[in-house]
Amino acid sequence: MSEAEKYLSEALAAWDFGGELVGAVRYGHGHINDTFCVHTQPGEDPCRRFILQRLSSAAFKHPEQVMANISGVTAYLSERLASEGGNPARETLTVFKTAAGELYYTDSEGSVWRCYPFIEGTVCLQNAETPELFAASGRAFGRFQRELSGYDAGTLYETIPRFHDTEDRLAKLRAAVAADSVGRVAEVGPELEFVEGRAADCSVALEALRAGRLPLRVTHNDTKLNNVLIDRASGEGVCVTPHPWVPGCLELSGTGDLTTLSAFYNGRFTVQDAAAHLIVCAADFARGQRVLDVCAAPGGKSFAAAFAMENEGSILSCDLHENKLKRIREGAQRLGITCIETAAVDGRAFREEWAGHFDVVICDVPCSGLGIIRKKPDIRYKDAQEFSALPEIQRAILENSARYVKDGGLLVYSTCTILPEENEQVTDGFLKAHDEFTYEAFSLPNGVSAPGHLTLWPQRDNTDGFYLSRMRRKTHD
Repeated sequence: MSEAEKYLSEALAAWDFGGELVGAVRYGHGHINDTFCVHTQPGEDPCRRFILQRLSSAAFKHPEQVMANISGVTAYLSERLASEGGNPARETLTVFKTAAGELYYTDSEGSVWRCYPFIEGTVCLQNAETPELFAASGRAFGRFQRELSGYDAGTLYETIPRFHDTEDRLAKLRAAVAADSVGRVAEVGPELEFVEGRAADCSVALEALRAGRLPLRVTHNDTKLNNVLIDRASGEGVCVTPHPWVPGCLELSGTGDLTTLSAFYNGRFTVQDAAAHLIVCAADFARGQRVLDVCAAPGGKSFAAAFAMENEGSILSCDLHENKLKRIREGAQRLGITCIETAAVDGRAFREEWAGHFDVVICDVPCSGLGIIRKKPDIRYKDAQEFSALPEIQRAILENSARYVKDGGLLVYSTCTILPEENEQVTDGFLKAHDEFTYEAFSLPNGVSAPGHLTLWPQRDNTDGFYLSRMRRKTHD
């Protein structure tokens, strides 16, 4: 039994884990601290895990300073991440305080223990299996530095004195060389020559710091791959959480450009707002259907339809421009979808061969985009006159698209705006002129029942601003 294991039970008793303690086992590959994974069973809820560590007294002479630093930095990060719409519980460490409300516990031998909630769905890699994973760790470290750019580094303890003092470290190296106490100097001549050739560099940063030209910043100076938790789903050092009420949707944060993720290239996910994904609720897709997506680019709704149809049936994805159709085909190939074909078509131009042919017609028309203004703030600078012409275009596309719906089929109209004149005024006007169609109620996964159409709001629904309507073509007797 190791020294750590002798005092493990004592340390475990210092925390209230909120459920029955199932066990604690050695965890990870670290060689400085003693690390254990604690398993608990909180009633009938899923098992919860924690990371419990005994700090190395050899490496850290003042563990209270270490924990004060960690507590300050992680609390600051939590506030920053929350203000940015992130998930602090997943994107940074959380110090799990003892039952007495302390940052750490000191056992009867004098060793210090600390505890963190286990961040599920992540992995600590010892080796970069791919260049993409190594790049992901770099992005994670970069984000760490950026988020802490406003933190007062002067409030932190120097837990290993003069550890970052390069002038002092050079002086100590020269002293060790002069002493040559174990007779190794002759073996490392090239290495020592390399250091001495760059001796002047040791003072550059310190002189700039002393002169006030270089700000004192919080940094992470142990940028090893295994110091980053990599998300299992995305292969990135990011936060991935389920959408609070839209099944099959994950919310990713801390990623930058999602299309650069290896998981994206490998077809593990596609990018779409939760509101747009709700097309599957209104359209009622089923295996073997014939679906027409009139204004399909960049393809998100066609992809959602293909998933719902289990890649069985046919989807015709249309757009006016061939370059946009190319993106749809590339996306389908990346995702392994084979039921999608594309066609360069103006949504206002009638194709007689398509008349009454489709089970579902998706009519996601061009719009003002005011529902996504939080993502594209430049929309606010558009000329309002551009918006005034849109309802006429939307009505023309809807009128034409309706001719392709078979008897008993569905016509789904949607926009990413919240303006009534582009939404319900268009669909209400259409139904007044076409008694062969009628609104048909549908339900959302959050329990909301829509009487044939509804508008989603960011502040209420945690989605883009979005309009969605479902209209059924009557069956002729």
